[in-house]
Amino acid sequence: MSTEMNASGTSAILRPWDPQLQQERGARLMGLVRGAARRFFHDDGRCALNEVLDFDFDHEKVPEKPFYLRERVNCVLALMAGTDDDVAFGNRILDHIELTSCDFTTTNLVEMLLRHPERVSKANTARLLAHIAEEIVHIRTTHNFYIGANDNFPSMGTFLFVVGGELVGDDAAV
Repeated sequence: MSTEMNASGTSAILRPWDPQLQQERGARLMGLVRGAARRFFHDDGRCALNEVLDFDFDHEKVPEKPFYLRERVNCVLALMAGTDDDVAFGNRILDHIELTSCDFTTTNLVEMLLRHPERVSKANTARLLAHIAEEIVHIRTTHNFYIGANDNFPSMGTFLFVVGGELVGDDAAV
């Protein structure tokens, strides 16, 4: 376990739920993702993992395949919390992302628009809002019922109905 201390000297072991420690860990993690993202995308935002490239990782463990949609969106979410250059790079990545149905991704897109509304370009904002509105229609299906221990889809569905519905002005979802 980590023995990191927050600014007030409180041990992370004793208080892992401490909001300040959570923010500090989150900021460090986002910084690591921002630093790594540039290795996996071209400057114009196209995913470099769609090509055979010589990255310094074990190709036996990490096959050369494109990032999944949510992995690319997670990189953009981290970039949006960075410098103006990071934000511009994140928007270029968004320009190249084909949005398809994925509850995890849509949840992250809602988070991105709520956390960084002024940082996502107007064109991308319009595209993301349209996608979120389409996904709210899509999640009105049986896969959002709580069945057994697999509660992630109905939980994301509830978040998308309420928070996403408010974001896109879908009163029926809220």
